[in-house]
Amino acid sequence: MIIGEPDPSVTARAGLCLVAEVDRVLGVTACVDGTVGWLKHRRRGLGVGAVLLSMAESMLAGGDFMCDLDHLRADVAGAGLRAVPSPPAASTFALAADRLDDKAFARIEMAIGTLIGRWVDALPEHRRARLRASRPTIDLDGTDIETYGSKKEGVAWNYEGRRVGRAHPATWAEAGVVLAADLGSGADDPRPAAASLIARAVANLPAGCARPSELPLRSWRTPLCCLNNSRALVVNR
Repeated sequence: MIIGEPDPSVTARAGLCLVAEVDRVLGVTACVDGTVGWLKHRRRGLGVGAVLLSMAESMLAGGDFMCDLDHLRADVAGAGLRAVPSPPAASTFALAADRLDDKAFARIEMAIGTLIGRWVDALPEHRRARLRASRPTIDLDGTDIETYGSKKEGVAWNYEGRRVGRAHPATWAEAGVVLAADLGSGADDPRPAAASLIARAVANLPAGCARPSELPLRSWRTPLCCLNNSRALVVNR
C-alpha cells in the first residue's frame, strides 16, 4: 500500500451519476424551476431546482451539514457525473434557502407531485398497472431528527430530552415515495395538521390512480378527524 497525495482524477462519489440520470429522465431541475420560479429578480446562477438537487446529491454522498457542499464542490473529478456539476457554496445555499417562503415550499410540493406522475409513467407496464389497480395507502409516520446547537432555528426539546426537528411525511406506501410533508420542532403537535397533510398527499397522487381507502396511523400522531379523508381506517400499533 502506497500512501501519498490524493489523486484528483479519482472520485469517491461516482454513484451520483444515478442522480444525474434521474434528472435527465424526469427533468427534476427544470420541473422545480418551472413550478417555483426564480428566487432573484436577475436570473443568474443556479435556480431552485439545481440548489435543491445539489443538496440532495450532497446528502446521498454522505453529507450531514451544509458545509458538506463545499466538499462536493472540491470533487472536480466527479463534476461531470453529477446532476449539478458546480454546486453552490454552503454560504450561498444558506442564502438561497432563506429566500424560500411558504409559497415557494407549496410550489416545490406541487413539483414533487408532477415528478411522481412522470416517474409512474416511466415505470414498466406491469409495475405501473399494479400501482394503478390498487387503492393507495397513505402512511403518516413522524420522525424526530436530532440536531445540535442552542441557536438552531425551528427545533425544540422533545419528550425524550433531545433537541429535534420533527419531519412528518405522508408516504404512498405501495410506491415507497413521499407525496407531501411537514417539518416542525420537537414541541410541535403534528395531529392538528394531519388532515390537511393527507389532502395535499392525495392531491399529489398521479392521474389514473384510485383514491385511498386505508390510512395507517402511527400511535398518537394522527387524529380521528382524518376519517373525513379516508373511507377506512387501519390502526397500526
